[in-house]
Amino acid sequence: MEPVDQYREHGRCLRRIVTLRHPARYGPGSAIANMKTIDALFRSAVSGRWEEP
Repeated sequence: MEPVDQYREHGRCLRRIVTLRHPARYGPGSAIANMKTIDALFRSAVSGRWEEP
């Protein structure tokens, strides 16, 4: 795999969404699900047990 500049790719994606009105690949529900998973990981680190998102 070739190295990729993630910031540049995010910028290009945002430009397509904002200026060209392309639909976003992922909606807000995806971001919320990711945050719930991250929160569960932090809770698990503290409790030492499996935590549900």
